[in-house]
Amino acid sequence: MAFAAAPASAACTSLIRPDAKAATALAKACRKPVLISSARTTTTTVVANVNGSFTSTEWAVPHWVLTADGSWRTVDTTLHVNVDGSVSPVASPNPVTLSGGGNSVLARQVSNRQELVWS
Repeated sequence: MAFAAAPASAACTSLIRPDAKAATALAKACRKPVLISSARTTTTTVVANVNGSFTSTEWAVPHWVLTADGSWRTVDTTLHVNVDGSVSPVASPNPVTLSGGGNSVLARQVSNRQELVWS
């Protein structure tokens, strides 16, 4: 029995799987809910439960941001200063950059691959 538990506990360090079938199998083996990464959106997460059911959590507004490297992170509107002196939120569903002062563009926002610039 100890041999069966060892592989499951090692696999349980990351409770994320790309599809429902793999997530369901891991949830049963680890006895913990497992996130289905292919079902995640900016407003939804889906987990496979230990009993074979699924739970979807949905937010009315974006809760997650897909980053340039393909990973997801929680929306974080905390402002930080960029290397060029401009200011941006840490993780925003619609990226915006605010001027750091001077004669530069006042603000720049990107949404749906379109850019809006205020000067």
